[in-house]
Amino acid sequence: MKAIFMPINQDKTSDYEEIPLLTPFHLAMNVKDLMSTRSFYGKLLGAIEGRSTSTWVDFNLFGHQLSFHLGPVVQTDNTGCVGDHMVPMPHFSFGEMAGYGKSLRSSWCCFCYSTIGTI
Repeated sequence: MKAIFMPINQDKTSDYEEIPLLTPFHLAMNVKDLMSTRSFYGKLLGAIEGRSTSTWVDFNLFGHQLSFHLGPVVQTDNTGCVGDHMVPMPHFSFGEMAGYGKSLRSSWCCFCYSTIGTI
């Protein structure tokens, strides 16, 4: 499958357009420690490590580029309302996350979506 079809009108009953299945993005964020970042994204999630220096590292996660730089980490707070649940903002997820639930739980990772039943 190379594409999905999404409605292009408000009533979602007709007029569909073809959307590429993968539109890669780049997301850069600060982290406190590159070693634990490499362990989580590389070893636990299986992301492929790319370029790096002593202050940052890139990963390929399902075709998307994640860049982690040493620096002050953005404060999170449970301000996002998803249904009846408050979730931390900012955050990101990916469709394949459900398959990692057992691995994340067995590695003692605290994951906000576990309370919603996604993993």
